[in-house]
Amino acid sequence: DTQQQSSRADDADGDGDNGDVTPSNSEATFDNALQQLSTAISAINSRLIDTNRLLGADAVSGGLSCAVLRGSELYVAQSGPGQVIVLHANAVERFPDVSRESRPLGLGQMADVQYFHTAVAPADYLLLTRAAPGGWESSSVTNLPSTTLESAIARLTRHSGSDASALVARFA
Repeated sequence: DTQQQSSRADDADGDGDNGDVTPSNSEATFDNALQQLSTAISAINSRLIDTNRLLGADAVSGGLSCAVLRGSELYVAQSGPGQVIVLHANAVERFPDVSRESRPLGLGQMADVQYFHTAVAPADYLLLTRAAPGGWESSSVTNLPSTTLESAIARLTRHSGSDASALVARFA
């Protein structure tokens, strides 16, 4: 993984340091963020399990996709149903791999969380969806980074059929 390094001569945020991000500082910050995210996902899972106990069934379950951008590094946590798709100029990345299933939140004592990392560039796209439609095969979405956000959404809509929903973001 690439470490982001930056330096500022001033103390713009008033926290007593000059804003330097060193690899050890960056790794500690990232590890802390992962721990907090894991704790939050576990809390959501526990709440759903408690609700299911009260209802006497597995009536409530769900999935969660969380993406964090730090510089050009994208970190993703995925639990339960859902897929994160990153469209680069010449490649498509899907997290998790479409062949891997993840138990929904609320249906097991331990949340099934997967973590992913990739680098992004300006004009790359991020799609967060419960399930990618068959029309979003790699060949139909490969050249999206060369289009505007509006054109990309129109193209995704044409290829998705009537059941698709996704959050679509373009990196600037």
